[in-house]
Amino acid sequence: MRKIRLGKGQISGLLQLLVVVLVIVGALLMSNALKPSGRPAGWQAGGDQARAVTVSVVDPVSISHRLTVNLSGVVQNRTSTDVAAQVGGRVVEVSPAFRTGGTIDAGGLIFQIERREYGLALERTLAEIAAAESEVELLETEADLARREWREVYPDREPPPLAVKEPQLAAANARLQSAEAARKAAMLSLERTRVTAPSAVRVLTTRLDRGQIVAPNQVVGTVYAIDAVEVASAISTEELESIAPAIGRPAALSLRSDSEGVVSGTVTRVSAALDERTRLSQVFIEPDARDALLVGQFVNVAIEGDEVEGAMRLPASALAGRNLVWVAENGALSERRIEVLDTSDDFVVAAAFDAADGVVSVPPANAFEGMQIGAGEGAARAGSEEFADGR
Repeated sequence: MRKIRLGKGQISGLLQLLVVVLVIVGALLMSNALKPSGRPAGWQAGGDQARAVTVSVVDPVSISHRLTVNLSGVVQNRTSTDVAAQVGGRVVEVSPAFRTGGTIDAGGLIFQIERREYGLALERTLAEIAAAESEVELLETEADLARREWREVYPDREPPPLAVKEPQLAAANARLQSAEAARKAAMLSLERTRVTAPSAVRVLTTRLDRGQIVAPNQVVGTVYAIDAVEVASAISTEELESIAPAIGRPAALSLRSDSEGVVSGTVTRVSAALDERTRLSQVFIEPDARDALLVGQFVNVAIEGDEVEGAMRLPASALAGRNLVWVAENGALSERRIEVLDTSDDFVVAAAFDAADGVVSVPPANAFEGMQIGAGEGAARAGSEEFADGR
């Protein structure tokens, strides 16, 4: 039999390979030993816990709760309006309030264009009217005279229209009507030299001063109507459903985080489609005191919903998740998924649910369905009386 001799280098390589294999096997064994078994500490293979966990249990307080949806909103104007005169000329007067941030009352002057040219045009139309009236009066007199003469000569025949000035009278009356229309147009142009606010407005921009020459329909500033101010707030579908129907709901608009500076309002519209990026709707609120709000201002919005009878108030510490609490049931933990109506730092208000033997005020970190629980001396209803009093 032929013997195989290994060199020192080959023996060293085999030893290194063996060490690597042993390290991998050891790591696998250790990983398997550390893998969680799916049961918390204290759980025995027989299905019983080594000892019961001590918890505090409280009884939920049944209350009547009004749903309130809290949102963030921004003050905006539905539309803005360009300021322009319908006639041109030199500006002789500008309202001191026609400046950025200024407020002009309904019917208040914005600016005035020189009137003399338009006054002269009006006088010219009045002269044309006087001349046309004189011509009509003269033709009517001549027509009456011609009619009498015709009847003396031809008593049994009607006079022809041309003989009694009918075409001439029609033309003269037409000229009189044209002069009257020109008078109305001149008077309208004269009135339009005074540019006024159709409603109470706030000035966004202005590009006008005295002495400036403006052309007809030249934009010289931008304003928005104060009664067109509203608050727009993004709202989720769930929140919108909780206050449905939303239109007509009262709302409180807070300019600051405290209770001061609150403006009441009413929901007037809901957006017809969801925002493509956020998938949120929008509600539009009409404030009662619009002059207290500035366009672009951020406000806190609280929209009141319906009154919910039989709601349950729980300590905030009872929440083990967004809508999860644990209750005591026959000496063991039982999971409950609740509908949270409102939250605060201390309390949670939820729709009525089966609280069994009470709600665990501070659930164990390793809580699971069926965990055996007990109560230490004086701990079973710890804090229940204070909680019931809302303290």
